[in-house]
Amino acid sequence: MQTRPINGANPLSRQSKKRVRPSPETKGGVRRYLSAREFLSIANAPVLNWENADDFARLHGALEDEVNPRGFVEEMYISEIAAIVWELLRWRRLKQMKINRAYWDKLHDMLHQACIEPVESTEHDNNKSKTIRFNQGKFDHVWDLAKDWFDDEKSRKQISELLGGLEIDDLEIETSVLDNLSEEIAAIDRKITAAESRRDKTLRCIAEYRQSLAVVIKRTTDAIIEGEVVDRPAIEQRTTEKSAG
Repeated sequence: MQTRPINGANPLSRQSKKRVRPSPETKGGVRRYLSAREFLSIANAPVLNWENADDFARLHGALEDEVNPRGFVEEMYISEIAAIVWELLRWRRLKQMKINRAYWDKLHDMLHQACIEPVESTEHDNNKSKTIRFNQGKFDHVWDLAKDWFDDEKSRKQISELLGGLEIDDLEIETSVLDNLSEEIAAIDRKITAAESRRDKTLRCIAEYRQSLAVVIKRTTDAIIEGEVVDRPAIEQRTTEKSAG
């Protein structure tokens, strides 16, 4: 599923006139950049046209409250996790929609079949023959009652009476639906598993980042306490600069 770039343009394209850069602000002598949440939203919105942006905002806010990101890097991880979780919900919603729709389609077919009735016809030679016809009026009544199929036992009894005591087997419907959708469901489950793996990996990245940051801070503070001159700390060792010329 493709997401829609904000304002219909790709801000990461080299042909884009405006470059995506954090805008610094000076407040109390501290240089502050846009949060990762705002920064990443410039590049690509994770919410599709038919989805609710407010729901995504609540999801993102809940993750921020839970993890309490400290600094740009952790906010970036949270934004990534929010997008992955949103994708997970999308796949699970699609799976549920497919099963529900297939269930109602199967129920519709079974009720439609039950409304096909035999009728007797008399020909000119007085020989009676049996034919079948579809009772549209009965079907309309039955299908209207079926709207409360899962919530009202009374409606199900009325349907059974209208169909001459015919009982609709839910297990038969469910088995048929799951058998027919087995390949599609398996494909969606693989998508869900892959997204869950990416989510868990990103969560581990936050823990590893915090652990490495704690080591740097401890080493730096220990050196300060001991009166040593300390360069700006770096979490990852920088590569050796190439010599000039």
